[in-house]
Amino acid sequence: MARSNTEIWFEGLNINRTLNILSQKYPLFDVKRQGRQCKITVPSRVSRQVVAFLQDKCYNITKISKIGVEGWKDFFRRHFLLPVFLAVLCLVLFVASNICFDVRVSGDFSREEVLSALESCGIGKGSFLWNFNADAAENSVANALDAMYAVVNRQGSVLYVNAVKKKVAETPVDMHSRRDIVAPCDGTVTFVLCEQGTCAVKTGDAVKKGDVLVYGLRTFNDGTTQDVYALGEVVIRQQSVGFAPYTGTITQTVETGNTCVYNEVRLFGKNYGFGCGFASWREQRTSVVLYPLGITVERVVCFETATVTRAATLEECLLQLQEQALQQALQQADFTVTDTVYDVTAQGVYATVYGERHVR
Repeated sequence: MARSNTEIWFEGLNINRTLNILSQKYPLFDVKRQGRQCKITVPSRVSRQVVAFLQDKCYNITKISKIGVEGWKDFFRRHFLLPVFLAVLCLVLFVASNICFDVRVSGDFSREEVLSALESCGIGKGSFLWNFNADAAENSVANALDAMYAVVNRQGSVLYVNAVKKKVAETPVDMHSRRDIVAPCDGTVTFVLCEQGTCAVKTGDAVKKGDVLVYGLRTFNDGTTQDVYALGEVVIRQQSVGFAPYTGTITQTVETGNTCVYNEVRLFGKNYGFGCGFASWREQRTSVVLYPLGITVERVVCFETATVTRAATLEECLLQLQEQALQQALQQADFTVTDTVYDVTAQGVYATVYGERHVR
């Protein structure tokens, strides 16, 4: 049988004399003394006699604690619901870890397409993963999407899906047919390389959409021509202009000083929380992910904001006007922007964005 001991804390005077008497009657272990206080460890079977002896000698018993097997028994007697709670918690964690709480999608297909493909094999948010088979899920997703391949990995209660589209072979080019290289946009020619055909433009020329850049013609010394498939490269510099007028005022968003704090739980792709009651606000979020459940708990701090309009000089409005003009120019641009130039006037700010189009 496992031995069980009891720790007894007491305080008083003449402790050394009392310890000598006790050691002659009962086994003492781990004796620690500090001033008028003392702690002794005795077998649990004699703990009552030791306590009665100390009380009879007018010592103040400050604490009695069972250790070992008896200590655990006493703990569970005082907290009899704890084992039940732990068992229920383990059961809940076991069940929850086999529920799909989220699906993370990457690859060439949209999230909606992948989720629909997963549902065809009985997998989705909120579904049980007891019999989850990665190979079967991958085959089902690849077949449903007509993908080249699909990879489905499970980490706890989260599924990670990566699906890649099939590669389509390019249509063969008939090099014996005529083809002209045509400008797909307006702009200025900055570079010309003609490998086959006849150049129609040179560097610095302004071109419109639809203009021929390289004719699919080969000219011989006797003046005759032959249709060819034009080959080469022409670089066209494009531009887009935006304008923001100066009105003499500036509109700014400022914080009022009022704040609101609440928590949100992200479950099955949706956020659950009380929300913010402000008409307009700025958010600051900190999140914690509960693994392996895949549940995200976010603490949201909202700072109330208000829109204020006041008189301002052109210099004070400059950054805001530049941003407005730039956004207008970008909305009209159908090319990749390489550089931006601003022109400030008394009437407002012009933003000109430039980019290059390589035509082959």
